[in-house]
Amino acid sequence: NFLPDIYFTLNGQLVTPGDQVLEDESIPTSYTFEPKMNINFLAARYSLDGQFLDISSVLGGVIQLCSDTTTRLNAAFIFGTYYSHSCSIPAIDLWDQTKYKPEFYDLFLDFELSGVRQIYPVPLRLLDYQFNRQQINRETDAKDWHFVKRFFLVDNVATTGASSNSQPEYVRYVKSIAINIQLLSGTTSGQIFPPYFSIEYGTVSLTDAEGGASVSTSFSVEYTYDT
Repeated sequence: NFLPDIYFTLNGQLVTPGDQVLEDESIPTSYTFEPKMNINFLAARYSLDGQFLDISSVLGGVIQLCSDTTTRLNAAFIFGTYYSHSCSIPAIDLWDQTKYKPEFYDLFLDFELSGVRQIYPVPLRLLDYQFNRQQINRETDAKDWHFVKRFFLVDNVATTGASSNSQPEYVRYVKSIAINIQLLSGTTSGQIFPPYFSIEYGTVSLTDAEGGASVSTSFSVEYTYDT
């Protein structure tokens, strides 16, 4: 089985500091408001043991925990749309491994270069990540960040006991996902730097879940432009 790189690499090389990842100007697509264009993201799914499952568009709520109409979920990926969607989920639902499959995801930006389809790995900024006991990805300067390539939506297996009938004592879930898209400085053609995802996790206990607790989760998209 193929195991993808956990840390963000380009051409097999680890890319640090983080701001170097975000300054790449190699994405050639000119995005437009009219006609409307999607920023096309793909999600590659892997099982817990690293087996590749499939790769598909993120449209239809593939990486969004909140439910809604397909139109509203897909609006997040229309170029230029500032998007924010949040909801509450009964915590006990997160223990349902059929509804919330314990899988890993790698994300890619899908575009064309000279008529040839390309995919570009999307850097992930895990806000809870620690390096030397410091949550460096919460720093304001991107040069301090460490990006990764892989994440999960719900971890409902890690704290399962030895008994085959036991349930996890805790579940970790995506508390928030924010897609950050920056336009190239001075661009008049809608070109962008590599988009990155900022991801924060939450934890809920089985005791609280069985007591009727709910958890909140959000998904947002923001655009920036340096003049």
